[in-house]
Amino acid sequence: MATTQVQVRIPGELVKEIDSWISEGRFASRSEAIKTIVALYDAFLVGNMKQTVSMLVESTGLSFKTVQKVLLRLSGKGLVAPKGKIGNAQAYQFSVENELHDLIEWASKHHFAGRS
Repeated sequence: MATTQVQVRIPGELVKEIDSWISEGRFASRSEAIKTIVALYDAFLVGNMKQTVSMLVESTGLSFKTVQKVLLRLSGKGLVAPKGKIGNAQAYQFSVENELHDLIEWASKHHFAGRS
């Protein structure tokens, strides 16, 4: 899937929060943090459902390569693990209700705030 660069305006306090995650070493950049938030939010929406890389690409709109990188990062943080297969594809299951809960809360709050 082709990607498009977008410019997003968010409140300064949220930028400070993302920047603090970067300084803590959670993320290398704002872009990486926001891509990860999108993937985590998607995982939160589907709960314990097992998903393949292709399923995540379709549901998030991120590229295949980006989803693979995010899965690797999240796996290293204990937020996702390989769990069997769906067809011939590796399936992954998320466990997002732990140390990065603040990311999910942030994404959820701003996702729904934007739809009001």
